[in-house]
Amino acid sequence: MTSRARILVYRHQQQVTFIDNEPAKAYVKANGSALKILDTDYAVEDYAICFSKDNTELQKKVNEALKELKKDGTVQKIVDKYIKAD
Repeated sequence: MTSRARILVYRHQQQVTFIDNEPAKAYVKANGSALKILDTDYAVEDYAICFSKDNTELQKKVNEALKELKKDGTVQKIVDKYIKAD
């Protein structure tokens, strides 16, 4: 959610906005009980890293970096901090 959208919702100048769940939780927590997160899932999203399939050197570097980030626990730390289970 953009800063403008957050302000408009908070000031009751806009009734609704869409934002990822974890940032929404943090915003509601920081800005009081006048805001509500609906229980309805509107979208389930997967994310990917995309690059040209002809760029095998980049593919190799990305795969090596991801392997290292998983091995040293960085990926899990990010998941634990930003993607909390409900």
